[in-house]
Amino acid sequence: MYRGVARLLGMRVQDAYQDLDDACRLIRESWQEGDFYFLHFKDTDKAGEDGDFDRKVAAIEDFDSIVPRLLELGPDVLAVTGDHSTPARMKQHSWHPVPAVVHAPATARPDGRSHFGEGACRAGTLGHRPMSHLMSLLLAHAGRLRPQVPGGISVTAACGMMRASTAASLKRSAPATSGLMSI
Repeated sequence: MYRGVARLLGMRVQDAYQDLDDACRLIRESWQEGDFYFLHFKDTDKAGEDGDFDRKVAAIEDFDSIVPRLLELGPDVLAVTGDHSTPARMKQHSWHPVPAVVHAPATARPDGRSHFGEGACRAGTLGHRPMSHLMSLLLAHAGRLRPQVPGGISVTAACGMMRASTAASLKRSAPATSGLMSI
């Protein structure tokens, strides 16, 4: 689905990655070719649907390990969040808000969170807001907020289609702000 939405929005879609190391390689190799990169990481969701808490924790830790490599690329903005909650206890998607962190060295006001998760984000400066606000927030931090995106799709609609989908942890290395996002 995400690949189809990306094509609809005019994005170049890369071959599927084999693992997170491969995903980092693909992003690094194409870094100068684009200005928006979307990495869909499904492992946390699959582990939650299987009710496998330990595997979900391991998937989050796996994603955590690539964040420094993504930050080395020097993005203006990096967001880490999920498109929905999938608690291992429930073995299905849920209505619970998901943590979100926005790394934007030039524009973010650090909120003092020392780790990334539901509890820390609950007290973050992003607060608790609808997920439909996320894309506008990211575009604003990148200095690219416009009323319409190419093709006449509103920023809000694009936001709803392009929610990042990973529930990974992020250890801060630069200014970042956090909060909870609801679907």
